[in-house]
Amino acid sequence: MMEAVKRGEVGCIIVKDFSRLGRDYIEVGSYLEQIFPLMEVRCISVNDHYDSEGVLGTAGGLNVAFKNLINMLYSRDLSKKIRSAQMARARKGEYLGGFARYGYEKSQEDKHRLVVDPEAAEVVRKIFTMAAEGVTISGIVRYLNDNGVLTCVEYKQRKNSRYQHPGGGVKKLWGTQSVRSILSDETYIGKVVWNRSEKSITTGKRMLWHDRSEWVVVDGQHEPMVSEELFALANERAKPKKRDRSGVDMSGFKREVLFVCGYCGRSMVKKNHKYCCRYRTCGTDTECRRAVEDMEKLEGSVMEYVRKTAEVMLGNSGRKDVGAERETLGKKVDALRKEKERLSAEKMFLYDKYRSGV
Repeated sequence: MMEAVKRGEVGCIIVKDFSRLGRDYIEVGSYLEQIFPLMEVRCISVNDHYDSEGVLGTAGGLNVAFKNLINMLYSRDLSKKIRSAQMARARKGEYLGGFARYGYEKSQEDKHRLVVDPEAAEVVRKIFTMAAEGVTISGIVRYLNDNGVLTCVEYKQRKNSRYQHPGGGVKKLWGTQSVRSILSDETYIGKVVWNRSEKSITTGKRMLWHDRSEWVVVDGQHEPMVSEELFALANERAKPKKRDRSGVDMSGFKREVLFVCGYCGRSMVKKNHKYCCRYRTCGTDTECRRAVEDMEKLEGSVMEYVRKTAEVMLGNSGRKDVGAERETLGKKVDALRKEKERLSAEKMFLYDKYRSGV
């Protein structure tokens, strides 16, 4: 909605009450007093009898501020109660996820209990077996992609039309992170794990990851897909090698996407002075293996394009300035010419008067 407001497509916002606009009283006050007046957007709250057109850019008095504060406190209290109720149900061994983990599906009799999905379970067992045999994560990924195995997202979307995933425009491929996530998930040995993370109460977006001591782990709540011995061996063999980063300053490190692969749409990474697709090793037949460009050549092409674009823009700006100056000078010349004609006429008038002795 705010993007539409910034584009000037919204002139009035009507909400049932202020709690529908936001639960953070400081943020709501900022919208009412600063953002909406700046964007020339009218805000109406029906149940609160508020119309920004009649309060001249203020929050509407103390009653509105108190209502926003109460809404925020109520929201936080409700969130804590819901969290507490979920924690109690998790300790009973109930599965509380919105969708079942890959390889499982929710029971028809009890949606809080998982049952094995035979088709996907074969893929999961294959992943654990290959990892236990010493196959690398990259090798497992290549095997899955080369054999056309549906990714977790594709499989869930095929089984459940309600399942949505943000990466809709990106080509689906198995990746190392997907395989590593399956190998480390204790759900596959019959455990229900809860409270690994939660959203921040303040922002509602940032994830807060908890220490393992805070997890709720209940064993024996559904059929295990692999044995604990196979699970431990696979994770031991697949454990990534730790790199020695001692003495390396990582404080200013920030990963930025400069180029994307033309085949799958994912970001490209630097390796051996070249830019290549992150998924180039995810299959022997994948088109992404061709997405390799020399770093200096690619960056040089981009800088050349930027330079030429800047020259064109500066040139156009210069031409606009010259044209505007020419127009201004033309107006001044016309004004001076008219002034000359007026003075010449006045001069002849005065001469005639002189000759006439007036």
